[in-house]
Amino acid sequence: MAPEPTEAPTDSASPDPSATLSDSASPDPSATPTDSAGPDATPQPSGAPGTPGLISVDAGQQTQLTMANAFRSDGWTEGSYQTPGATAPVQALGAVVNCNQGTAELEYRFSTSRGQAKVTVAQDALSDSSDNTLEFLLVADGKQVASKTVTFKQTAELAASVNGVTALKVVARTKGACTNSSTALITKAFIQG
Repeated sequence: MAPEPTEAPTDSASPDPSATLSDSASPDPSATPTDSAGPDATPQPSGAPGTPGLISVDAGQQTQLTMANAFRSDGWTEGSYQTPGATAPVQALGAVVNCNQGTAELEYRFSTSRGQAKVTVAQDALSDSSDNTLEFLLVADGKQVASKTVTFKQTAELAASVNGVTALKVVARTKGACTNSSTALITKAFIQG
């Protein structure tokens, strides 16, 4: 079994108020901008630094699905969470899901894939509401291939074939009556080739 994912580093973009600028930190007026986030940015090739690469799943191998190899992770963060009734926190992926406000999606892209995706899901013990039911979906190349509903104290496993799949999404959303928000959890996710 692959080791549990580690906690994602915290955002260090905030400047330190006690720091002072040195001469080497001054902007160079002759330098050209390298920010690739602008509207005229050139797309980065697959595997470029800072971009997720395509996942290859070989027969007989197990590939862990984490934040590091996610193509898109809208609303999801990696950290320490606790499921209701558990005695200790676990490393998991979590996303706050608000009532009637869309979904949280996590997408993985594959260069080659074969085998089966297995995703274990739950709700966080510290969710705003313990009354909500969440629905988790696996969507392979645009088609829903598995779904489970999970109440506050439940866990469930979704499984689906990924033979020939190029994009796999894990989707979480509220289902039915809803109060405040809930935190959807993915406590384990992997492809068994």
